Order: sequence, then structure tokens, then C-alpha cells
Amino acid sequence: MTAHIAVTEDLASCHLLRRIVFIEEQNVSEADEMDDRDDDATHFLATEEELPIGSARMHIKGDTAKIGRVCVIKSHRGTGLGAALILSLIHISEPTRPY
Repeated sequence: MTAHIAVTEDLASCHLLRRIVFIEEQNVSEADEMDDRDDDATHFLATEEELPIGSARMHIKGDTAKIGRVCVIKSHRGTGLGAALILSLIHISEPTRPY
């Protein structure tokens, strides 16, 4: 797998992925999935050859980060992409600490 994971402003791709995974595959209601929390979140998009394959979002409040809406398209599940998304979010949310 040669996915690229980065912070994104491309909410349309994130919403499309979430629609496919959560609403269509997992039968989550659109009202539950498409909430009003996207505007205050940091979004991450995983792509492969410029095609969206996974996404996640993170809310940071003070010293606490909450990760949510992590999704990976069916063809890329089991590849470690979900874990890579989580690690990317953790990496960006941690302050630099001296050791």
C-alpha cells in the first residue's frame, strides 16, 4: 500500500467516504452521520494515486484530542490504513516534548 495521509480541506471527499462506509455499508442514518461538528475539526484524507481511500477527523480542546469518523473503503481494509490514519492524527496532536 502506498497511501498518502495529510490534513485536508477537501470535506467533499471526506463526506463521500463517510457516506459510502457509514451510511451505505453500515446503515448509519444520515442524520447521525452528518453532524454539525465538521467545521471545528481537523480532517485527514488518505489517498492512493490521488483517489480518496480513507478519512478521519479530530477535535482538539485544551490538552484533549478526540478522534472520530475514521473510515476506510472496503478495498483497503485490512491493509493497516486505519491504523496509519490514527497514528497520523496522534502524531499531529502531540506537542513536541523534550526527552
